[in-house]
Amino acid sequence: MSAAPQRVLAGPAGGARLYEQNRTTVTVLGVVALYLLVAWATHIVLLGIFPVSMSLRAVRRREPFGFVAVIAAVVAMAVAVSALVR
Repeated sequence: MSAAPQRVLAGPAGGARLYEQNRTTVTVLGVVALYLLVAWATHIVLLGIFPVSMSLRAVRRREPFGFVAVIAAVVAMAVAVSALVR
């Protein structure tokens, strides 16, 4: 008559939502947007390593859309560097 114990720290199930499977990727997209805003306003490009390292973390976690995080980080770096050169 006892209920089955709950799994407290279980990973996403097979039918998990898209967000749950790609949390780091979604975070990277937000960080990239914030980075582009800061780079445009202050002309500081050195902080661009942060979105790149976060995108690599998404790839290491084997997120289905991890490649989107890498593309977004690389594009952000390219845009920031080209804006700084002008």
